[in-house]
Amino acid sequence: MNNNLRLALTWFLLHSVVSNFNDILMKFLGKNISFWQVSFLRFSFAFIILIPFVFRASIKTTKLMPQLLRSLLLFIGIVSWCYGLQGVALSVATLITFMLPGIVLILARVMLKEKVPLSRYIVTLVGLLGIAISIGPTKNTFNPHSLILLLSTFTFAFLDVLNKKLIIEHETLFSMVFYSSLGTMILSSYPALSVWVPLTLKDYGLFFLLGLGANLILYFSLKAYELVDVSRLAPFRYLELVVSLLMGYLVFGEVPLSHEWCGALVVVPSMIYLSYSES
Repeated sequence: MNNNLRLALTWFLLHSVVSNFNDILMKFLGKNISFWQVSFLRFSFAFIILIPFVFRASIKTTKLMPQLLRSLLLFIGIVSWCYGLQGVALSVATLITFMLPGIVLILARVMLKEKVPLSRYIVTLVGLLGIAISIGPTKNTFNPHSLILLLSTFTFAFLDVLNKKLIIEHETLFSMVFYSSLGTMILSSYPALSVWVPLTLKDYGLFFLLGLGANLILYFSLKAYELVDVSRLAPFRYLELVVSLLMGYLVFGEVPLSHEWCGALVVVPSMIYLSYSES
């Protein structure tokens, strides 16, 4: 495994850990607060945290329309994710996001002209089989909230590829993080204010952490995409499974069902195979 891939995986692992931490915060805050308000405050604190850095880093951009499109995609992705997360276990939500690598592989091939080795296709297809088993698409186990999370996953896949495209075109990391936070804050402001409920000081503290995590998630993923192809990192999203299973159990007492364990037993070996083939 070369140094670039090793460093990229380090950034990507940090991205996965913070992403799961943010999922826990959103699920916890969403129990008593509207998903609109949760989304707005996440974006708002993400933007506020960036303000002191505006004077030290450039926010100039020559790609205003793509930046606006990124904000719209992030808005749709986070709002639908926040809503869907309230109806399913954290581990199931994470498993649904594992459809993202397959979508990213296709989009990376079409939009970025990346060469995708057969091993990545194999791992992704096997991973998708594991996800299908884990979701449990039967009359007795299927949860409609899964469809909302699927919408969010498709949105984030497109966003991943668009992020890589802008990096290739030399957009700065700070400008991408800045315009994402600003645009999504504006888009979510009206629906959030229409359902606003009073918050405690503790709530605001948690939203500060949520906003900080939002910036770190994007920053870590962009740092990873600077080093390697987006399609090369896509299958490694399966690493989030172990983290989400553990966090879901420790924080919410969510015990995975039998079909979720069966799906995980399909996903994990595929991850081991990918690590071997890439090295």
